[in-house]
Parts: sequence; C-alpha cells; structure tokens
Amino acid sequence: MTLLVTVITPTTGCSLLARAMASVAAQSYKPIQHMVVIDGAECGAPARSIIAGRPVDVIELPYATGRDKFNGHRIYGAGTFLCRGDVVCFLDEDNWMDRDHIESLVNVLMKGNEWAYSLRKIVDQDGNLVCFDNCESLGKWPSVLSDRDYLVDVNCFMLPKVLALKLTPLWYRKARTPGVSEVDRVLTKVLREKTQRFDSNYRYSLNYCAGRTSTSVRASFFLKGNAVMERRFPMGLPWSPLSKATQ
Repeated sequence: MTLLVTVITPTTGCSLLARAMASVAAQSYKPIQHMVVIDGAECGAPARSIIAGRPVDVIELPYATGRDKFNGHRIYGAGTFLCRGDVVCFLDEDNWMDRDHIESLVNVLMKGNEWAYSLRKIVDQDGNLVCFDNCESLGKWPSVLSDRDYLVDVNCFMLPKVLALKLTPLWYRKARTPGVSEVDRVLTKVLREKTQRFDSNYRYSLNYCAGRTSTSVRASFFLKGNAVMERRFPMGLPWSPLSKATQ
C-alpha cells in the first residue's frame, strides 16, 4: 500500500513560503498533498501571488486564526480533519524539507512504528546552515534544558492520520504563554506516554529557520546547547547519523 502524505502549511503570505512549497514539490516520495491554508483575508493577495501556479491545495480563511499567539496551531488541528492523506506532516512557511525527508519518515513507519520524527538543521533567515540541532528536538533523548524535557519540533513529526486526529484538541493553545506548555512539548509528551513504538529517521532533514520573529528561538541557543551536549556525550551523540551508522 502506498501512503498518501499530506503536508499542512499555514501562511500569512511570507515570502519564504515559496521555498517551503518548492521543497515539498521536490520530495523524492510520491504521492503528496500539500495543503496551504491562508490565515485571513488580509493575507489573501500576497499569499495567492506566491502560491500561483504551484501544485498545492489552497484554503483561504475569512479571518486570522493565528492572532493572539495561536500562530498556526488551530490550522494544524483543523487541517488534520480536512486533509486527504493517510499520513500527516506539518510545515511552517519559513521552514523547508530536504528532498528525502518524507521518504525517510515513511520508511520508519513501514517498519511498524506508530509514528516517526526527523532531526533538524538550524538555518538563518537567508537559508545558511548555522548548526545541527543536537540539543533540543531529539525525540527519544531529553533536551539540554532538563532530563525530563523531551521535544519533537512540530515540523519534524510524521503522524498517521488516525493518530493525529486524536491529538487535535492539543493544538488549541497559545505560544509563549506563562504557565502553559508549548504545543510541541505537549504533543511529544502525550505521544511518548500513549504509544509503544516510534523512531527517528536519524537524518537532519528538516530545515528550521531560527530567530525570524521576536519570539523565535535564537541560533545562539543551539550553539551553546550543542556544546553542553557534546560534553554530556563524550563518546558521541547517540542520535546522530554517524553514531547510528556505527552501531
């Protein structure tokens, strides 16, 4: 059985959307539905000018759902119900995928895993590589912040639709709100607790743009965090592709 993969992307008409769409269109895996959701009528004209001629399915909302720190969260939740795919991925408009991102994650699912995740590269606003994220979005391993802090970045997930639908209420939460856990950490916690088998593609196949907005994590966080993790794992980082290849 060939799985149809849906990639959901909320957009406000950011120019970086073109790069995100191009990365999905260039995936080695087929078939893919790329669902691009325009978040509000005021974003319609700039978004449509970027989307024109692209092989995507477009939904335009009459008002913005990402205001008041909701970002793309509600679109990701609602889009899970609306998409055609057997499997769902989430892609912010300022991030992009390596060509083998989806294929490598599908391969993880086909090995009997209930869900899959990738590692990520940290890039600047011009798309230049800053570093690999070896300190935060590590899935099976705790982050640099705490031995109880586990994270898979939203953009790194691949979830079967049946599983993703069960998680949709978790998307209704604001970002960067005191006392409220971030949605990606909540998703990671619930998935780790409620599923028995999951794994990574052990590839840094998602490109994460750091520091683009005032609330974005800065590249310096990853550079400092990576140095800490290298001291923590002097024999090699257990999640890195090099370490996995030697096991």
